[in-house]
Amino acid sequence: MAEAESLLQLREPRAADWLLDRLTSPNAQIRSRAMTLLGEAAGRKLVPGQELHGDDAAENRARWAAARQKWAEWWTAHRQEFQPGNPYR
Repeated sequence: MAEAESLLQLREPRAADWLLDRLTSPNAQIRSRAMTLLGEAAGRKLVPGQELHGDDAAENRARWAAARQKWAEWWTAHRQEFQPGNPYR
């Protein structure tokens, strides 16, 4: 995760692709951290936190899959805005 965070700060698009895949991780901490990093990089929250809480495992997986889909659509539309660059400019 730390490497993905550093790459996002450099505007490296591969990091976002990697984080998108983590949104459907079986580990809740990984999913949440990936969501946080994507939100910080994008400067927005696409999915409110309350939408991601579900009581049963199937419901929870479905909500995270839907969140991943929203982020994937956003990423497809905004990918060109992420270009590697010098963070010291």
